[in-house]
Amino acid sequence: MATEESVLLSYLLNNKLESNITLKQFTNLFPNSYKNNKHIKTLYKEYQTERSET
Repeated sequence: MATEESVLLSYLLNNKLESNITLKQFTNLFPNSYKNNKHIKTLYKEYQTERSET
């Protein structure tokens, strides 16, 4: 099973993702079983912060 760090590095912080992705687009990247997870908004904010620093 993938570690949290490897998932973040491989998918969420991958340079292939756009920096101006909307929360809805970001949410749609997750499997259906996770799309209503309350932590997605927090991950999105962290993702935006990381992308703006690079």
